[in-house]
Amino acid sequence: MAIASRQLALELDIGKRTVQQIQFHWYQFDNENIKLTLQADEDWNGAILKELTPFSEFSHAEYGSWFKVSRKKRKGLPIYYDYRHIVRNGIKDNWVKVRQLMISILLLLGLKSSISEK
Repeated sequence: MAIASRQLALELDIGKRTVQQIQFHWYQFDNENIKLTLQADEDWNGAILKELTPFSEFSHAEYGSWFKVSRKKRKGLPIYYDYRHIVRNGIKDNWVKVRQLMISILLLLGLKSSISEK
């Protein structure tokens, strides 16, 4: 079975406690031939990074809408839109705790299978 995967190495130029420059070195690993090949060297404006981050130019509201549609679905998990909404986020935090408690009980009773069993 041939497995190929994209690898990333970051090169950071740090000066005076801040990142001055960043380079992305993209590699392709060929598991069958045990070979690592340089695919590209890019900065923040590189084609590969743009392909992997289609949301990078979105406004906060546009990103929220995109994330709601594009995220990996987990039933019942809330979306946190703004860290400054303390009360709303507190309610969501409590819901996540209750949801996890219900999942744990269902697992103990054998009414739900764990992710590792799938």
